[in-house]
Amino acid sequence: MKRFRFPAKPLITVEWGNIQKPLLEVLGLSIEIEVLELRDGANPENAHKIPGRHKYPNVILKHCIKKGDLDFYNWIHAINNNHVVKQHVLIHLKDKKNFKIRTWKIFNAWPCKVNFTDLNANGNTTAIEVVELAHEGLEIIP
Repeated sequence: MKRFRFPAKPLITVEWGNIQKPLLEVLGLSIEIEVLELRDGANPENAHKIPGRHKYPNVILKHCIKKGDLDFYNWIHAINNNHVVKQHVLIHLKDKKNFKIRTWKIFNAWPCKVNFTDLNANGNTTAIEVVELAHEGLEIIP
């Protein structure tokens, strides 16, 4: 009997501008279409459902904090009242041989929140930075 083998742990990377870095986790890669209900005057009990606007929730990226890595901090710090630095962001899912399995392109993204991990000198955990990106849409690139 053949044993089932789980695929190797995938690699996730993020890329924008000339910056590329590995990620631990990505959340929020989704598209939702608002459902609108229209009622017919002749038959008010039945509603016709039609698609409305597309909604794109914020994307959350988690990565390990490394010495000298200030890319996300510098990006959010560059935002002020009247100027937002928007970038197209690519998220790559790769196999263990570093071949791309799938790529998501996030349009006009900008960091709306950067959260640094709680620090505990008695703990045995990795310091993690969590970045939340607001954006205006996404697509899958084959």
